[in-house]
Amino acid sequence: MDYLPSKNFVKIVASFLVIVGLGYLILSFWNNRNVDSISKEQVSVEKVLAEAEKDTDNDGLLDWEEALWKTDPEIVDTDGDGISDGEEVRAGRNPKLAGACDEKEKKCSDKLQSPEEISKNQNSDPEEPSTFTAKIAQEFGKNYFAGKGLVGGESLSASAQQSLADSITLGIEQGVAAYQDVFTKEDIKISKFLSPKLYLNKLGGAFSKNFEGVSAGEMDIVGLVLSKEQFENTKLFEPLIEAYKNMVLFLQKETVPETYTELHLEILNIMQNILFAVRSMKNIEEDPAKAIVGVRLYVKETKRTAEFLKNLKMQIEKDGIGFSEQDGGRFFNQYFSNI
Repeated sequence: MDYLPSKNFVKIVASFLVIVGLGYLILSFWNNRNVDSISKEQVSVEKVLAEAEKDTDNDGLLDWEEALWKTDPEIVDTDGDGISDGEEVRAGRNPKLAGACDEKEKKCSDKLQSPEEISKNQNSDPEEPSTFTAKIAQEFGKNYFAGKGLVGGESLSASAQQSLADSITLGIEQGVAAYQDVFTKEDIKISKFLSPKLYLNKLGGAFSKNFEGVSAGEMDIVGLVLSKEQFENTKLFEPLIEAYKNMVLFLQKETVPETYTELHLEILNIMQNILFAVRSMKNIEEDPAKAIVGVRLYVKETKRTAEFLKNLKMQIEKDGIGFSEQDGGRFFNQYFSNI
């Protein structure tokens, strides 16, 4: 069995997670949004659940299962041998291969391979998945067929469904955990004599300048894309990507007062991580699983940003620094007022 196309897999993942009560991967898109411009009902669990339970041709295989078996979700009997796809799967027969059964010999010409045979054939396939989504899809497919038992396979048990969903969730979380901070103190220019206020004015000014033209937030864009699968809205990520990229370049080059070293390193890594996250979100159509990793990483880094701002405020207060209307450091006041 070859791995699934990304566009099919994103529906399978969403449907399966809802079936077993793990819809948080979808809801997480909404739980961290701060505006109400898009209704949650547009990407509701109810809508996804309806998709999960859909059996368009009423052949006993749900549409997302048809994608795994590579049968036609609009044709009851894909191979045209007179037996419905669902009935063939339950009987341990290949729904894509027309055949007949010898009742006396109790053998079928279209008998499915055993899970071991399927696994062996899959492992001998030299082709590597081209995307993170394809990699998870491949693993999902293997686990599904192994759990189904293939020969005489009935509906998956609750525990088997949970195991499948857990495998997807684990793949996503491993994708997030795999991305670590890349910058260290050795990458920063440190000065014992630089004025902290001068540094903060430059830092605040850089944030103001680079994000000045950004009109939409990350999660708002994700919502626009998901609401009606409007993938053309991914172009709205481009100004954000440019802003984060420029901030990373600025932070790498800027000299830092010694007392602000740890804070500077923290925001540098945050900006780099969010840059990766937003780039992953932009690729949601081609690699939806990686986009989910991007969302999860983004949420993680926004929480980290809140802690950074708290610590930055403490250091500024400790240094007794204030900002006038003309100071670039005044940029941070809008955030400090909420701490």
